[in-house]
Amino acid sequence: MQKKSDEPAFSGAVIGVVKPEGARRILDCGLGHLYGLINAGELDSYLDGRCRKITLSSIDAYIQRSLASNGSRKGRVPGRREPPDAVPSSDAA
Repeated sequence: MQKKSDEPAFSGAVIGVVKPEGARRILDCGLGHLYGLINAGELDSYLDGRCRKITLSSIDAYIQRSLASNGSRKGRVPGRREPPDAVPSSDAA
């Protein structure tokens, strides 16, 4: 029996996975930090043969948790100050 072209390839939820190098690129971190997140239980992973796979849903959940814990810094870069006013002071005559 052949599948019709308009039928979905998968039924139900699809869980995406990436290799550690892909997860490292998504999170923009080093492999040491990535494996630290895995060992701390922050990211869900499993072995497929000898290849480690990390779920995209756990990466997304980690990002959401990080954003929630840093909510007070929303829109600011740590260590950056506002630029000084461009208007010269009235004292400098």
